[in-house]
Amino acid sequence: MSRRAVHTFAVVFLLAQSVALIWPVATLINDPSVRILGLPLPFAWGVGWISATFFVLGWVLMVDRRDERE
Repeated sequence: MSRRAVHTFAVVFLLAQSVALIWPVATLINDPSVRILGLPLPFAWGVGWISATFFVLGWVLMVDRRDERE
């Protein structure tokens, strides 16, 4: 993929993350009795988004380094 496409995807992803972790959307999953891998759902929701961000930003870094070498 092109550098511009990856950066656009990263920006859209980070905007989606911002919406998913703040008040209106975060209250929809606020059920601590549900557990995912032993974690309450609200905590697992945050951990999942943070983990996904790690991979998206790693992808951006790899694409940027590849384009710098070319």
